[in-house]
Amino acid sequence: MGADQTSGQSTTSHDNNPWRAALPMSGNAADWLGDPGLLTDDVRRSCTGPLTLDIIHDGRALLPDIVTAALPGTFSNAGWHREISMRMNGVLVVHARTFAPRETLDAHPWLEALGTNPLGHALAKMGDAARVDMQFCESSVLQGELAPPATCDGWSRRSLFQFDTLPLLLFEHFTTALLTQRRRRQ
Repeated sequence: MGADQTSGQSTTSHDNNPWRAALPMSGNAADWLGDPGLLTDDVRRSCTGPLTLDIIHDGRALLPDIVTAALPGTFSNAGWHREISMRMNGVLVVHARTFAPRETLDAHPWLEALGTNPLGHALAKMGDAARVDMQFCESSVLQGELAPPATCDGWSRRSLFQFDTLPLLLFEHFTTALLTQRRRRQ
């Protein structure tokens, strides 16, 4: 799978690429997935019980080929990978993986110090990152290195953030339990 160097869009045929620019649904699930706002705040407001963010992996790593192919331009395959699970009352509601090539990490070392702090809050505080693309697919069709846990039975969202020209790629997998909740905003 390759990436067009000018647009960053996949050059894989549409039939082989599960990611879509538009959501094929409406209602609660579309409301959760289509909004580029702060997910963690909305989950806290919408769900009952304690919300925890657990780190599965956080550190420097080689980026999978499928990740580097999705980046706009040519970047190092060495970088940073963070994998978290968000649980409500001990039940998984969101599983996420964030990838940054070395060039992004060198310019933004604070990424490695996130710990259990939500990525969205840090990006909003920094103010210099923009979400430039969101794509969606059913979680069940993802395989290999980016496949979500089996309990993430809903939809997945792939977001590309950019700090000027430096990318950050985020994969979020949402459970049906969360997607059927009514979203409550401030």
